[in-house]
Amino acid sequence: MLAVNSFNNTAALTLLKGGSQNSVSSFLNSSVFKVQSTEIFSAVSTAFSSADFQEQYTEALKFFSDAGTLSGGQKASDDNIKHNALTDVIIKNRASFPPEEFTIHTDLGGGASITTTIPSIVSMKGDLFAADVAKKQAAFDEAIALENAEPDPELVKINAMAQVVKTLVVDGQDADTSVTLLNEPERNPGRGYEQEQETVGN
Repeated sequence: MLAVNSFNNTAALTLLKGGSQNSVSSFLNSSVFKVQSTEIFSAVSTAFSSADFQEQYTEALKFFSDAGTLSGGQKASDDNIKHNALTDVIIKNRASFPPEEFTIHTDLGGGASITTTIPSIVSMKGDLFAADVAKKQAAFDEAIALENAEPDPELVKINAMAQVVKTLVVDGQDADTSVTLLNEPERNPGRGYEQEQETVGN
């Protein structure tokens, strides 16, 4: 059951006072935002007293505002955008909010509304684990498929030709150079040493 934001002064003071219409505090304290209990609201408002979360909310607000349209092409209302931004920050920082599953609700006017269920931390860990396992399995399957794939005959021919060219051109030049270097001392054996002996003998 959703409850209107009626909470005690202590919980209210946990929110930094924001004069901006788009601040998270103004949205949480608005009549359109509802949660299922005062305890949940107190926990959410306490978490959003963090300057870091307020900054994340502002960034998310800009992101969803720039996106601006719903799946049907209709422009999203300001309260819808604020709701999405709040949900985004809560999901990304799930460990900082109540561990159990809970819902947040926003009235959009004209009888429309949006309700989002925030999964419990336990179920989210399960989902993340399952996604990680699926990712690793996909990588393993891809590696096995590549290993078992039949080689392309054309690629095999091209590779063989490349090896022949390398052997004849590149490796051949290296062999000639090494022979020249090895034969150089044989053409002039001890030339410098003999000249030095002649000088000393005189």
